[in-house]
Amino acid sequence: MNMEHEQGPAHERIQLRTLIDTLPDLVWLKDPDGVYLSCNKRFEQFFGATEAEIRGKTDFDFVDRELAEFFRANDRAALAADSPRSNEEWVTFASDGHRELLHTTKAPMRDAEGKLLGVLGISRNITEIHELRDRFQVAFNASPVAISISELDGGTFLDINLQYANMLGWERKELIGKTAIEINLWPRPEARQAWVEKLKASHLLRDYQTTWHHRDGHPIHISLSGEIIELHERRYVVAFILDITERKHAEELARQQQEQLQFTARLVTMGEMASTLAHELNQPLAAIASYNAGCLNLLENPDCPVQYIKPALEKVAIQAQRAGRIIRRVHDFVKKSEPKRAPCRLADVIEDCLGFIEADARKRQVRIECNLPALPMIPADHLMLEQVLLNLIRNGMDAMSQTEEPHRLLNISVQPLENELKISVADQGCGIAAEISDKLFTAFFSTKPLESA
Repeated sequence: MNMEHEQGPAHERIQLRTLIDTLPDLVWLKDPDGVYLSCNKRFEQFFGATEAEIRGKTDFDFVDRELAEFFRANDRAALAADSPRSNEEWVTFASDGHRELLHTTKAPMRDAEGKLLGVLGISRNITEIHELRDRFQVAFNASPVAISISELDGGTFLDINLQYANMLGWERKELIGKTAIEINLWPRPEARQAWVEKLKASHLLRDYQTTWHHRDGHPIHISLSGEIIELHERRYVVAFILDITERKHAEELARQQQEQLQFTARLVTMGEMASTLAHELNQPLAAIASYNAGCLNLLENPDCPVQYIKPALEKVAIQAQRAGRIIRRVHDFVKKSEPKRAPCRLADVIEDCLGFIEADARKRQVRIECNLPALPMIPADHLMLEQVLLNLIRNGMDAMSQTEEPHRLLNISVQPLENELKISVADQGCGIAAEISDKLFTAFFSTKPLESA
């Protein structure tokens, strides 16, 4: 029993020693004066000596004086703090001359009674981590995209790259440790909080478009993408920011140009229909003049009963309303306005189109059929719908120029579908040739002569 009791601790010591020697870290123990008491196999490679050769000696026996003083100063710091102290250090291994960056932790070691035995040291090779960190830093700073790392909730900046600083007009040292709210980055705190809540819901948010403030106060339109990461049990957000101010300006310019193009197209349409509309307007004006002359003739007779004049005046009012509708349609169609979606009745849109086109249709001897079912209100731009439909109707009439007069029929129909309305404009023209069917939706393609396309 006693032999087994003695062999137990001895076996445990052998296991412990084997464990320490197997560790990939450097492990050693010094007495309070810096004299080595023990070390593992990995540490032997550092000094290029066996444990027996190292025991009883100090750092000054194996490394240059400057490095030995550095080691000794860290020993004293750990003893003075009476707690673990860590540092990073580049060292050269005497066994083969290679260099490693070590993360070293030193701590006072005491026995069961609390008596100080010395300083225990453990060093881990972090060379690969350091190289990865360096490569990340190079890519981080060289990126053409602005990048920041900040606290998720508070918004305190942990790091930013050069592009981020340049985009916002700040120096890196001015931003680290500050929050986005402190530098007035967001238009208001609630705007950042709304973005954070969206990010928390998905952990990854791409192309969130908003407006930030430059250091000098001018607005910057940005596309913001972010991902939540955890560092040291705290949540941060890595944000990638693109300045899309120029893109926004280009989109606005394109929108304005598109509006101008639509306005010009409406003017061209009115120009093409001017003679027909003039004739259409001349009819009620001529009727008004005729009825007015008749009324004047009647009034020359003092005995003329009022009931003779009243019907003529009522007809004048009807013709004036007719002329007013024509003028209103022209005015509404050619006036310059921004596209706006609002509830509108499709039947009213079609009625306005027919009001424009009826005179031209009679001139071309085209019959128009339009039977509409009960239709709901739809969210649309009345004027843009009218322009599209008017173009389709006029194209349909053009397509029947070679059709025999009895067969010149244009049919306008509306079919309610599940979530939309399908509008069809069907003519009795020559149809579409197979060789041009693939070009129908090509911009500016037309089968008409260039001057009328």
